[in-house]
Amino acid sequence: MARAPGSWVAPRALRALLCLAFAAPVPAWAGGPHTQIFVALKAIDHVQPGPLRTFLDRADVRDALLCGALLPDGAAALGRAHADAEGSDALVRALAKRMRTRWPKPSLDPEGARTLAFVLGLQSHGIADEVFVGFFLWAAARFDKKGWSTVPEHSPTAAADAMLIGIRGPSPVPGAWLPAVDLAAAHADLGLDVSAAALEADLDAARGTGLGAAANRGADPGVRAQATARYPWIAGHLFDPFTAGGPQMQARVVAASWQATWDEIALGKPDPHHAVLAVVPSDGGAGHPVARDDAAGVLGVVLARAVRSQDVGSGAVVVRDDLARTWAMTVEPAPAPRVGRTLRFVPSADAQVGRTFIANLKAGLRFEDGARLDLPVSWSFRSGHGARKEPGDPPPLWEGASPVFLDQPEGHAVEPGCAARPAVRAGARSSWATLLLLALGSVCALWRWRSGLGRFAGP
Repeated sequence: MARAPGSWVAPRALRALLCLAFAAPVPAWAGGPHTQIFVALKAIDHVQPGPLRTFLDRADVRDALLCGALLPDGAAALGRAHADAEGSDALVRALAKRMRTRWPKPSLDPEGARTLAFVLGLQSHGIADEVFVGFFLWAAARFDKKGWSTVPEHSPTAAADAMLIGIRGPSPVPGAWLPAVDLAAAHADLGLDVSAAALEADLDAARGTGLGAAANRGADPGVRAQATARYPWIAGHLFDPFTAGGPQMQARVVAASWQATWDEIALGKPDPHHAVLAVVPSDGGAGHPVARDDAAGVLGVVLARAVRSQDVGSGAVVVRDDLARTWAMTVEPAPAPRVGRTLRFVPSADAQVGRTFIANLKAGLRFEDGARLDLPVSWSFRSGHGARKEPGDPPPLWEGASPVFLDQPEGHAVEPGCAARPAVRAGARSSWATLLLLALGSVCALWRWRSGLGRFAGP
């Protein structure tokens, strides 16, 4: 049974303890609670019009979505042994599997719809944390090295959350909702013994005392001034749209991950269109730094499924310029050495200014669940001068003259091989290939309409 609002309140002594625990909301390797809420709400704006966007706009599922985004912060603050599992790809998939067993069409059932929203919120937390750590904090640790601290109240996480509150104001506190029994069972599927009562305590810690204590810190000008003095690079780049890993990129990647999960549930299997959620830098961008020791010059991808660091070889990505010269990269699974969904590519040498590069993520990459990246993914960017693009866009899913994957801008479930618009480079294919793709799209559209899996398909 799901937890209803007000069904559990922490005793006074525990609330006092939580105030101390949330003096610094979460460990230094995660996003703060107000940041998590901000990212989840911002991600809704990035979802294309369609069934998923309609679902996310429903008032009856909003609290469940935000509680999912908050829950791991409570587990971390209470020092739970299961804190690392919260928001992980494995737990999200375990809970989604149980949800599909109970409700074949969860969005049509009140409790099923809230459970689906909670799954998406939990996924938001995990993806946002990995993007934040894998790109933004990785750069911040180099630029703000002098003031860096692992002491919770002085951590970059606490500082960033306080800065966000100062700029955007505190995030709203959602009403309590938690699929406690199903979530406890999902933990058990992963070999973790976690009671429903413990999960309810985690949620109370996160949404009650946690958000309140963090809001008080963020509202204090003295705290914000200290945070800015200690982390000047974070202060200057937290809301810079061109800085990889910040809240704005997190929101775009979360939206892409939601679409991947929505389509997977609707189709009953992963959709290869969503194997790679985002690339850094975005395809077609210019002005990429050329110095190998410039942290802003990092490359990377965010995957829909987690990978183990030991399964990522040094040749997973190949980057070449327009003269066919290889730009050597060191592959860093992040957060290493744990299982994760981000891969960071760090240049081993400086690049030449004014060159166009093509990055190729090779096929065969093995995911944690045993699946593999079936087809390669490529994207391009230009070094040095030129118009920049915000990082974290989905890749253009093409390879050479042939489309590799097919893009889905409409935000709806489509069978592999069917597309509304092929994401291939202009002029890269011949006219007969264009006609063939259009014919294939028409056939697929007719099949979807006849089978009831068209634009309005969804879980």
